Amino acid sequence: MKRIALLSNVNIDLLKSHLNKNDSYSLYVTGYNQWQSELINYASGLYSFQPDVVFIYLNAEMLKSYRTDLFSCIETFDQQNPNTQFIITNLSLPPFSVNTYLSKKETFDLQINEDLKSFALEKNNVFILDFNRLITYYGYESLFDDKYWYLGRIKFSNQGFKVLAQELKNVLDSISGNVKKLLVVDLDNTLWGGVVGEDHWQYLQLSEDGIGSIYTDFQKNIKELAQSGILLATCSKNNEQDAREVFEKNVHMQLRWTDFVIHKINWNQKSQNILEIASALNIGLNAIVFIDDNPVERELVRQNIPELIVPEFPTDISKLNRWFILEVVYPFFSKISLTAEDLDKSNQYKRNFKRELAKMKLNFDDFISQLEIKLIINELKNGEPYHRVAQLSQKTNQFNLSVRRYTDLDVKKLVEKSDYLVYTCAYEDKFGNEGIIGCAVLEIGEKKVIIDSFLLSCRVLGRNVEYMFLNQIIKKIKTMDIQFVEAIYNETSQNKIVRSFLIESGFETKDNIKYIKYIE
Repeated sequence: MKRIALLSNVNIDLLKSHLNKNDSYSLYVTGYNQWQSELINYASGLYSFQPDVVFIYLNAEMLKSYRTDLFSCIETFDQQNPNTQFIITNLSLPPFSVNTYLSKKETFDLQINEDLKSFALEKNNVFILDFNRLITYYGYESLFDDKYWYLGRIKFSNQGFKVLAQELKNVLDSISGNVKKLLVVDLDNTLWGGVVGEDHWQYLQLSEDGIGSIYTDFQKNIKELAQSGILLATCSKNNEQDAREVFEKNVHMQLRWTDFVIHKINWNQKSQNILEIASALNIGLNAIVFIDDNPVERELVRQNIPELIVPEFPTDISKLNRWFILEVVYPFFSKISLTAEDLDKSNQYKRNFKRELAKMKLNFDDFISQLEIKLIINELKNGEPYHRVAQLSQKTNQFNLSVRRYTDLDVKKLVEKSDYLVYTCAYEDKFGNEGIIGCAVLEIGEKKVIIDSFLLSCRVLGRNVEYMFLNQIIKKIKTMDIQFVEAIYNETSQNKIVRSFLIESGFETKDNIKYIKYIE
């Protein structure tokens, strides 16, 4: 359970009630305007709480000097708690002032937020939440309430707390890697206007103006989402040839047939098609979002697959794109950084289909031999990007030795330690380069090495990659003055495959937790 601390120079205690609906958080809220003392006083409740994340909202009107007040306080806390991440809202003054048109609000807003950006760039553990974007969208009067301010030093309205809580949850999910992987879309009256079986590909609502442009923009947004590493699939009750003609012949189509990793276009139940999609891609049902304009189909899917995210579709089609961004992308697909693997995600899954086809034609040994697998094992060095290792630890469940979850900052701290080594494993075969698909974290002790983490992406399992990776790690260990290797196994309902792997790799255990392998 993540420990989240909420700090402010106004009363934000009500934010806790909005976030408490999520059982994955343990929350600590400071008293009114106690944020500075909490950050710099080693005996404060904040230090005892040892937060994973500190969220800070500051009312700019009450700040005397944000440079010294804010930046120096964060630096003080960071020195004692280097693994804590900070989420700070940007700042702004109220839109009106007694100085009327002489007000320096715009200059202040620009300068303070540029300074915040510069500060965040210098710190690996600081993220700026753009609250001014929310003010622009919802309106200052909607998010703030003067009545609450004078009654209890509460700056936000009920709507303000609701909006801030949702935005904070989106960022926390992104930091934790708790985002969905696959977007499954219906076709008729969802990806385009009209029914292809009746209107044919030439006469669908899909154009550069009018109602048709709504669907064109919708496709552009989906395509941009896919470019950030989100997988796409179709699930439609249709004749596949009719649907394919739209992709191939309609000049207004923004999405191509090949933008989707899998198509399920038939007359079967959509819930069955989605189950087959999840199985084929080896993706959990709770990592999928399904969009369909038909309320009956949505309800059937919800009843048959309760783990699935099935958002309501807008009844006013003119709101389609705003709905998609605000109620689908931000809550379920938010990202604060991208890796090379993210950008190649769709191609990775397509290459896997080719491998599965090849596997069906050969026995296992021949299949492995003909793949021409090449692993590139590198030690992660200081200054190199840490996000991929953190991302793997957060997302990998099946082949994960200890199930330790790292943030970017956690990985950076491990790399900086003299008694730790972090290795990455990149994969390549004749079908293509999959990038970094595994990592190992080793603690170097007296005459022994402890494997703190050892994990592989599920998409390379079944090709003996785990044994090849371990053998390379053991070779590196043999160059040290080491007598044995100790692997710490934390069994879960999903990673039982790791126990068999350890036994088959020559490890012995007496308690099913510590597995020992002696170095010959």
